[in-house]
Amino acid sequence: MTGPASHRRPELDIARAIGILCVLYGHALEMTFLGRAQEPGFAFAQWRFLYSFHMPLFFLVSGMLFRERRTRDAIANALLLLLIAAAVHALGWLGTWGLGDPGATLDSLLFPLLNGYGFYTSVVWFLVALSFVQLAHHAMARSGPAGRAAVAALLAASFVVAQMTGTYRFQMGALLPGAVFYAIGHWLARSGHAGPPAGLRSFLIPAAIAATLLLAPLNNGCLLDPVARCGIPALNGGVAVWMAFGTIGFAPAFLVTALLGSLGVLWSAQTLAQRGGGVATALSALGARTLDLLIVNGFVLQFVQPHLKRLIADGAPAWVGVAWALGLTMAQVLLLPLLGRATGPLIALARGIAETTVGGRSTPSASRS
Repeated sequence: MTGPASHRRPELDIARAIGILCVLYGHALEMTFLGRAQEPGFAFAQWRFLYSFHMPLFFLVSGMLFRERRTRDAIANALLLLLIAAAVHALGWLGTWGLGDPGATLDSLLFPLLNGYGFYTSVVWFLVALSFVQLAHHAMARSGPAGRAAVAALLAASFVVAQMTGTYRFQMGALLPGAVFYAIGHWLARSGHAGPPAGLRSFLIPAAIAATLLLAPLNNGCLLDPVARCGIPALNGGVAVWMAFGTIGFAPAFLVTALLGSLGVLWSAQTLAQRGGGVATALSALGARTLDLLIVNGFVLQFVQPHLKRLIADGAPAWVGVAWALGLTMAQVLLLPLLGRATGPLIALARGIAETTVGGRSTPSASRS
């Protein structure tokens, strides 16, 4: 998610900045309600809204950055993402082991690496899913009708198996919806779709956001049943989109809501990029560091957030948890220049291993995902 400045597209960096802020804030909100006795309430309402589109947004933007490349380079890029996920997980395990956690066993280190889920730094699930989605999209772009149908069938089968068996190996439940939004993003970029005119965007942006706000809480159904309530036990009922586990509620509602939310952010980013100014510059710079922020957030979730959660009394007013969530989000952004220094060598090492593995130097870059 970082790359050469010459390849950057400001509107997409701004969209990713908005997306990563949604991720940071959404994760921090979980301190208020996840696994607690009280009803989710206002904090959950915000979380459900953000989760309804923020990961589809990242797949869509990644698809907009897709470009044709050699198969060797596509494999190297996918391997880079997998190696970063593995390294971040291993560092999370090492820190937990160093703190004397008896759960930090050799099995807990190796099992996620072999199965692609259950990471100590849980946010890296997205890198695993994105690596497979990229490869699937590359295979479809290089194949004829029969090959594309075969890849699509494999993606569909992975989703069905995950739904039927509850297995999340290699984020199987997230691959199909992720691939759909990746393909939508590629289509938007390939078709030269620059978004609606600036004047029309001023009406469409609030309409898309309002529709997402309205539809997200209505998505209480199951995959193919809009009436049944399929809740998540830790949330005391209700549905939230949780792509890491293939939890999307009623599929048509998910597709519409996620697309409207993603387009609302994308159009907002286009407007900000055209107007320029300090806000656009700051968001564009932040969007260029989304991979760094994702890695930092993984360690915050593992080592910081559990301690902060103890400061929020079970049943505390919603504003308390929201205030903590806002503060934690701002802290991660402000500390990025300091904490992000550690991510550069890690990413460089992963890139070197990926290039060496496929044989020769290639140009894998998470920003071009």
